Amino acid sequence: MSEVQDNRLDLDAHSDADVLKELVHQGEVCLSDTVRLAIAADARATSLCGIFGTAGVALLALAAANSASARPAHAFIVAAIVAALLLLIASTVVAMAARPADFFAGGDEPRRLASVTDALSQLRYIASDFQMRIDANRATMKRSAARVNFALAIALLAIVGAAGAFIFS
Repeated sequence: MSEVQDNRLDLDAHSDADVLKELVHQGEVCLSDTVRLAIAADARATSLCGIFGTAGVALLALAAANSASARPAHAFIVAAIVAALLLLIASTVVAMAARPADFFAGGDEPRRLASVTDALSQLRYIASDFQMRIDANRATMKRSAARVNFALAIALLAIVGAAGAFIFS
């Protein structure tokens, strides 16, 4: 887990404990849901990594088998190699989307809260801290989603590239 940054939400204007408790509750719910979304996104990225990698290896095996045959189809071999290489690159890019990253979970450590003894100040601190964590988690998920989208574009390029390689070989 990352260290907490100092770009906290200013909640000094809020002095109603019920409002602050609701802000903390909503922060807990939102933070919990961002963690669930991140888990789902990692599962998707991991699945795509396996799919793209398997397809790339299968196409390389197919190209190798065809090149060893009595009458190899050179256009097919080139197309399979182009598609395989692009799919393996897509697999690598999408694997980067699922790599371990700093991500904030819900709750807080008692030692961090112990220095804030006033109940309202503590609620303000917790709500502000949750907002900072939510913002950090969303930024991490946005970077991961960009990698997945880039990998999908490369996989689509594999199809187009293979077709082009087949036609022009």
